[in-house]
Amino acid sequence: MDARKGVAELNGKPVLIDTPLGPIGAGITEPEGPPVAAALVLPGGGRRTGPNRLWGRLARAMADSGVLVTRIDLPGHGDSDLVPTGRKDDLQAIGHVGRWFSEHAKGLDQLVVGGCYGSRLIGPVVEEASVSRLALIAPYLRTRYPNVKAASRRGRAARWMVRRRPSTLDTRMVRTLAGYSRRIPIWILVGEHDVAARYAVSLRDAARDKGAVTIETIEGLAIHTHSSAESQEVTIRRVTEWMKRNVRGPESARR
Repeated sequence: MDARKGVAELNGKPVLIDTPLGPIGAGITEPEGPPVAAALVLPGGGRRTGPNRLWGRLARAMADSGVLVTRIDLPGHGDSDLVPTGRKDDLQAIGHVGRWFSEHAKGLDQLVVGGCYGSRLIGPVVEEASVSRLALIAPYLRTRYPNVKAASRRGRAARWMVRRRPSTLDTRMVRTLAGYSRRIPIWILVGEHDVAARYAVSLRDAARDKGAVTIETIEGLAIHTHSSAESQEVTIRRVTEWMKRNVRGPESARR
């Protein structure tokens, strides 16, 4: 494969999704044949590329099995930098992305993959699209740091104190995600050494049907920051395997 073509495939076809708050940047990775499903990736880290092009490589692996994949830059990041950040703004912008995805994926099985903070933004997509499966990768289920931006204006000491404040389980977010499991099966991927591994159990316990939330743990690794080649490769492989278990292959779709 030509090296430049390979990079282009990982980047995906660029698009801008209009929202009242500003454009959301996205990349679309298409399968070679007719798509059998569509997936929306809300990435951890904010950008649709990720460390060592993690999210682009994941999109290519999923597309090779017949899935049409859209990855977005989260509000305030990358090509979505004009969109203001903040919980309400994030959710409003992602709501428009959900409506766009619903139209873009009309007639296809619709999956959503949320990494870290991206897992917190799944709600508006679930409300707008006919999502059949959710995958959460090391989901951020802790309470968010309180007003780091305000602390930064008060100086280094205040900022240090805010970041040192211990985080706890975000029970509101856990209840929200557990509520989705009443109609959408949730699969969670965590590393054994991730903080998310402890909190993911709380999400499953909060679900009305415990069987609707599946936790898959990668032994001996932390995958939250995807800081090693091994954590990247195993994440791509496990997510792709999850996808294959839940959608038809491209060969069956062509028959």
